[in-house]
Amino acid sequence: MALVGGSHGGSHGGSHGGSHGGSHGDMDSHGGASPLRAFALAATHDATVGYWDGLATSDTPHELNDPDNLEYLSPDRRSQILFGELSSRFRVSGADGNGAKLFLDGGVEVCSIAQPAPEDLAQQLIWVRNYADLRVDRISEIIDQIGDIQSYFGALTTMNPWRRAKTMMLLSLVQSLAIHVEMQFKHYCWGPRPADYTQQVQPIIQTPDHSTFPSGHSTEAHALATVLHRLLAGQGAAEAVEASEMPMAFRIAHRIAVNRTVAGVHFPVDSAAGAVLGSMIGEAVHSIATNGAYTSLSYAENDAWLDIDKDFTLGWVRQHLAKAAPCTQTACDGAPLFRRLWNDAKAEWAGGKDK
Repeated sequence: MALVGGSHGGSHGGSHGGSHGGSHGDMDSHGGASPLRAFALAATHDATVGYWDGLATSDTPHELNDPDNLEYLSPDRRSQILFGELSSRFRVSGADGNGAKLFLDGGVEVCSIAQPAPEDLAQQLIWVRNYADLRVDRISEIIDQIGDIQSYFGALTTMNPWRRAKTMMLLSLVQSLAIHVEMQFKHYCWGPRPADYTQQVQPIIQTPDHSTFPSGHSTEAHALATVLHRLLAGQGAAEAVEASEMPMAFRIAHRIAVNRTVAGVHFPVDSAAGAVLGSMIGEAVHSIATNGAYTSLSYAENDAWLDIDKDFTLGWVRQHLAKAAPCTQTACDGAPLFRRLWNDAKAEWAGGKDK
């Protein structure tokens, strides 16, 4: 189901490499480049064209009369244009050596992340030790989710290219955007991985080369959960997690995040910060698509925060994501292509289009 490869090593190569390498191939209307086919086409040309004086023999091609319509392009080309339009609204900067901040439309701060000290992360090794007992039970999920997390959201409902093509493209775009943002946060919030503290961790997958904090899988999963729940129920993250029963999309996001601690490559605080960042990316995407008010939430001691001796639980998600609040600023009307995709995706579900 996934149009991008999951997260990090698998995902950057999957989404950008896949869309780049794959899309250059899909430009070939003959079905892919090959020396044999090229020779065959050349022979056909020589045998059928005859004398040609170089003048046009067909009517002038129609000009593109609807600049908001990308349907004439391949899915990969559309994704590249949409990603450029959407990502240009997001800017990440360091926070004076203590984390990073996410801004939209040039100056609206929607999320900041305060990073824990390395000695504080060491106190969370006990959770890495405890979760290691689940490795055999979850190894299939852990391995699969290295390269694909979208399928786990796709399993919640009917999600295929025939009935939900726009939704799948939207979710792939959101995941690529989350990677784009989270990698910058990781750079500014660099923190050592569990295996950097002791040889006793012995992760069951390769430890990534980038920062442990915040968790990329958690960021991407909670961004996808927020957007998918917006499409399905029309609710934001804060309203969703306050429901008497936690929406399934957020339960899936939580499990994906926790699996990274089970694997031995993340601490619970990484997942908590990623949940905050991811949900705010998802809310920002919705605001841009609907010209609505931005939503803000920060991972800091006076906002959403996981005490260093605590675990990242669904109860924590319920308590802290509910603190997200609307900003006074609304999104600028500058993403017509993305807005069209959002409305097309929304129309694939019973809720119809956002106004």
